[in-house]
Amino acid sequence: TAINENGVPTEGMRLPAGTSAWIPIGSPKAAAREDSASTIELLRNENVELKARVESLETRMASLESLTAGKAMEQ
Repeated sequence: TAINENGVPTEGMRLPAGTSAWIPIGSPKAAAREDSASTIELLRNENVELKARVESLETRMASLESLTAGKAMEQ
């Protein structure tokens, strides 16, 4: 955890470029952008892709665990 100039922990905080004021990460924007719908759709698509990759990696990991468990039993 970083500490700001006042000694306050800054976990979950960020320092925007060109400012000296720490703000919470993920703080809401003052106004919604016009392209927010397309941004949300892009994020949803990315989420689907990432979930598929995680599922694939979990399958591979289970296979490796099964393989290593089998080798351990042989010894």
